[in-house]
Amino acid sequence: MGGPNSINEVELFLQNMFADKNILTMDRYTRKLVSTIIITKRLEDVKENYGLLGGKSPLLGLTEDLIAKLAP
Repeated sequence: MGGPNSINEVELFLQNMFADKNILTMDRYTRKLVSTIIITKRLEDVKENYGLLGGKSPLLGLTEDLIAKLAP
């Protein structure tokens, strides 16, 4: 699933995550409503948390480090 590569990508990341029918298991109209409510209430806190992690998800950097260590 990944994560946002910058603070500016957090909202889009959350929209994409909550659009997944396996994350919010409900019909698409209800999923859209619920995801909008969650994102509206949580966006600033989530951005703040990613700020504490350096402004982005650490997943990409960790994956790149792992690839470099596994490369011959």
